[in-house]
Amino acid sequence: MMDACPAARGLGVLAWLSIVLTWILQGAKSTPSTKSAGTFLKDRFTDSAVYLFATVLVVTLIVIFKPRLEWICIVGGAMTVAGAMLAVWARLYMGKWWSSCITLKKDHKLIRSGPFSLVRHPIYAGVVFATIGSIMQSQTLIGLATGVIVIVLLLFKL
Repeated sequence: MMDACPAARGLGVLAWLSIVLTWILQGAKSTPSTKSAGTFLKDRFTDSAVYLFATVLVVTLIVIFKPRLEWICIVGGAMTVAGAMLAVWARLYMGKWWSSCITLKKDHKLIRSGPFSLVRHPIYAGVVFATIGSIMQSQTLIGLATGVIVIVLLLFKL
């Protein structure tokens, strides 16, 4: 039987890269803010840096460490892709209304359709789901520690 894990791992890497590229390419399309609630991660490029950091760590784990159980790797790959798709869909759906911290935008509106009709915070949910999938793909304590770091960074964003 052919090992399906390399393909799942490759999809996991592409999923994380899609998140980073979406944030970088969409970063400049935000509507000007009229009021900001200031968080410690104010800079709009900080989000891209956080996702890039997470991507480098997770991709390194996926590429370097060979998982022990193939079916866990495949399920983890599917979770990584699904989580990345949710996060990217939500980010693209928000379009010009997105910002790296809580802000009141000019002509502000609350988005309740698309991915936001399914989950209150689809970007965070997607990234956490992708992170858990990547932990499953690595099947190592280092992978678990990296996943915890990524999730803690996201908690500071909330």
